[in-house]
Amino acid sequence: MTATYRLVHFTPDPFSGLRFTLGAVVYADGEVRIARTHQLPGADSLGRTDLAVLARMLHQRLDEIVQPDALPPVFGPLAMLGERQPLPPTVTNPVAWLEEQVLNLRRVGQSQSRPSHAPQRASMGLRFFETARLERYVRRNFAPATHGRGWLASDTAGMEPITHWVGGREETLLMEPIVPTRSQCDADLREVSTRFVAYRYAIEKAERHDGGQLIAYILQGGTPSQREKVSGILSGKAHLVVDTSDERERQGFIDRVREVGQSGERQQALQSAVS
Repeated sequence: MTATYRLVHFTPDPFSGLRFTLGAVVYADGEVRIARTHQLPGADSLGRTDLAVLARMLHQRLDEIVQPDALPPVFGPLAMLGERQPLPPTVTNPVAWLEEQVLNLRRVGQSQSRPSHAPQRASMGLRFFETARLERYVRRNFAPATHGRGWLASDTAGMEPITHWVGGREETLLMEPIVPTRSQCDADLREVSTRFVAYRYAIEKAERHDGGQLIAYILQGGTPSQREKVSGILSGKAHLVVDTSDERERQGFIDRVREVGQSGERQQALQSAVS
């Protein structure tokens, strides 16, 4: 049996699509197990103290989930399950893997004793895909040496991972979120610019250079001038810059992620059938 999981989301405002992940329901070998997020949203993120208290309460009651596809009534309307997703077949401890690789990712060198309370770029970007119901297609931390074989130049030493990616039948979308309202936005732009320049060179240097597309997607918030600044800086580095506050650009981006993701799923299904 293939092990699967579904994220458990706290949804304080279901109409806006705002979500905070509490943990995950793992279904493996006929058993339900629970993986947990270590950091929960506070009153500053939720806007209300009572919502922060409710999030903590639901987090504490995750062990009451006994079915892989249903939440207990106590969770009420402010919690929901994400799409069912498969775990990599090489994973032997699903709970530990989810807590380390999905729910509680840390940057190298980040202090373990003093966690940052500022929203992370990766988490905010993933929330965009979750709201659009695309999380089944989007993966974290593209590793060039492992995932870029065949369409990246062979020398990828020193290249940093890309935050989000979608693998398709003929192309891979390499995506970096930008949050204009983050106090570290200037540093984020320098980091993403440097990363994209390296990847663009490796893509163009490869024998097959049409396999990867570098996309910067600007999350909502900030002033028009801030968003124009971001777009101007990254337009020469990325293949595509998407302003998600623009309805047409946002929908086009969502459609492309879905199309590429579905093509990747079909390719995997064909390969599984052949093998």
